[in-house]
Amino acid sequence: MNPRFNQKPSPEYTAAVAALKKLPSTTERRAAAAESIAADLKAAFATRLGKLSMTKKSWRGLIGKKPNLHEEDKLPGDDHTELWVNGAKQTYVSHPYHLTLETMREIVAMCDEHGLECTVDASSWYYPGGTIKLEWEKAEA
Repeated sequence: MNPRFNQKPSPEYTAAVAALKKLPSTTERRAAAAESIAADLKAAFATRLGKLSMTKKSWRGLIGKKPNLHEEDKLPGDDHTELWVNGAKQTYVSHPYHLTLETMREIVAMCDEHGLECTVDASSWYYPGGTIKLEWEKAEA
């Protein structure tokens, strides 16, 4: 094995890679790898940003408003959404599979219009390696 992602692989790492390679398809290998890290990614996020809200998932709380029940209550790129609460701080999280240029423009416009910040990164726990993570928060003054 010529390691690309771990320059000093342990025997366990090498065995895990070998086991994944035995799976019959790329889809199964990706799903197995995702399954092995999803809970850890979510737990690390929870340590940083509090508790998952079980009652509300609207992003509008970020700007001090109630959910809009008469319109679609979504932000650009929304998929597999969650609302995390840590005291008064709220973080709205979405796990899309991809973002188009048009969606990225809509994200910037939504941030500008509502005083929000959006961070995009690859540490999604919804389907690691298949989805990305958008974290929406109220912009700091």
